[in-house]
Amino acid sequence: RLWEVRVPVGAELVGETLAQSAIGASTGTTMLAIWRGHEAHLNPAPNNTLLAGDMLFLLGREEHGQFLVCLLMLLLVIPLVWQLLASVNDEPAQAC
Repeated sequence: RLWEVRVPVGAELVGETLAQSAIGASTGTTMLAIWRGHEAHLNPAPNNTLLAGDMLFLLGREEHGQFLVCLLMLLLVIPLVWQLLASVNDEPAQAC
């Protein structure tokens, strides 16, 4: 199945290379392309940096794509929760 997933603003993946993000290895999918603005980056290199708003095109089985969507949502939500906790306590949030 072909999966299209947008990298959300604020996700921890923003600024990471494909190699650093390990999206393919952690989800069992293959990155086919990144759509950025009006350009398609086909067969992106491991040193390609992910930006907020990038549309990722991945190939994988149904359960792999569902896992990827959940993973990206967690990578967005967790930093926002830490920011919220830090602002409530007026102290820097510490990772677990």
